[in-house]
Amino acid sequence: MIDLSDWMMSHRLKLNQDKTEFLWLGTVGQLAKLRDSRTVLVLSDYVIRALDEARSLGVIIDSELSMKRQAQMVSRSRFFQLREIRSISHFVDQYTG
Repeated sequence: MIDLSDWMMSHRLKLNQDKTEFLWLGTVGQLAKLRDSRTVLVLSDYVIRALDEARSLGVIIDSELSMKRQAQMVSRSRFFQLREIRSISHFVDQYTG
């Protein structure tokens, strides 16, 4: 089996320990079996802890692929933006908007 860090180096990639995350995907029952046994991943001299959710390209992916956390964060952001628009709405007349 080829070590992941060796494979990455051979393809001119670098493992960034500060940004590297991993998570297990599965149903609630499947994930319950893994929680105690596989909480870290060791790659050469890197130790990476398993997470319940990870962010990739601005999208939050959770271990059950439910997208619940992503929907919460998008909703939170949109409500903030609506409050900001409301705070300036009295400066804009009906013909400008």
